[in-house]
Amino acid sequence: MKILRSTLMSLVLLALAVTLTACGNSLEGSWKLTGGTAADALYGYSGATLDGMGAEVVFDFQSDAVLVVRMSGGAAPAELSGTWAADGDTVTLTLDGASTACTWSVIDDKLSLFFTLNGQNASFDFVRQ
Repeated sequence: MKILRSTLMSLVLLALAVTLTACGNSLEGSWKLTGGTAADALYGYSGATLDGMGAEVVFDFQSDAVLVVRMSGGAAPAELSGTWAADGDTVTLTLDGASTACTWSVIDDKLSLFFTLNGQNASFDFVRQ
């Protein structure tokens, strides 16, 4: 009876993990920047202002741990490539040789990254594309 109960609990936990992954609670995929304190500080624009200018910043977390950041619209479209590695609720982003550790969460296809920028708490907010 104890073995059956343990096996059943393991199956329930496995099903829950598969369900959460299937619902999109994963970093993998393309995410459009919509705002956050770092977006305001770095770019001086909220997500609405970026949209109004026809500008777009997209983080593409690829399944092979490659991170591609695309910035379009504006004066100088650019693309940066790097890597990402997740461990629990922490993801380390590496671009141009510089690494930043972030805490992340995905709720209803909205990604939030929290990190420290110039000694201050900062964040980026995204929506899944």
